[in-house]
Amino acid sequence: FRRDCRSADEVRRADFGNAWVLNLEGQWQGLDQARFTASGASWESRDNINAGLTDDRFFLETGGPDRDHPPLRSILRQPAAPKSPPEDVPPLAMARAYSIPLLDLALDRKRQVVVDREPGKYLGHPTTCLMEDGRTLLCVYPQGHGRGPILYKRSTDGGLTWSERLPTPASWATSKETPTIHRVVDATGRKRLIVWSGLYPARLSISEDDGTTWSELTPAGDWGGIVVMGSVVRLTDQPGHYLAMFHD
Repeated sequence: FRRDCRSADEVRRADFGNAWVLNLEGQWQGLDQARFTASGASWESRDNINAGLTDDRFFLETGGPDRDHPPLRSILRQPAAPKSPPEDVPPLAMARAYSIPLLDLALDRKRQVVVDREPGKYLGHPTTCLMEDGRTLLCVYPQGHGRGPILYKRSTDGGLTWSERLPTPASWATSKETPTIHRVVDATGRKRLIVWSGLYPARLSISEDDGTTWSELTPAGDWGGIVVMGSVVRLTDQPGHYLAMFHD
């Protein structure tokens, strides 16, 4: 859970016991360790948060008086493995209110490709753009969780293999949010690629050579948002016009 400056005196506590997850082989695996961490937001206090172990449970609490707590990013380990998974929760059970077939590829590792990896760094939130040849993919993603320098890669075989990290404008290192990338075509048929970077102010970078070179990030206006232009849809009745949606 999250605590902000308005709830510094409100004590909140969560306990986690007998926790299990499905591993990549489709088997239940008990959670016997957890990492104590917090976001890097400047408004979050570190003085009145705490985490630890009680019996066979982890706990996390915030609010109230200052307290001693483990160093952030500490690993908390249970002395013994969790108990057996509850019998009333069968593996892979899923409540469904629809009848269409469900194809879950999460455990089909031969279909998965590692695009990038960096020890000790969260790499996620990718946005991709498929080019007109049906095989070239461009991918942007932050070097961190929801923020950080924008990383950029290209695939020429439909995502089976990927380039190394490609050169980017210096301003891409100043991104404060998850980037998005889109193909847009103006009313005259001129094609461009745009990369958006959110928070305030929202900024965009433009490529007019299919992603080989890019302009620096520049403000788009006196506004901002989260995952700016997370969805962009071409308006079929207005050439060169698009509908874009995001949340602030």
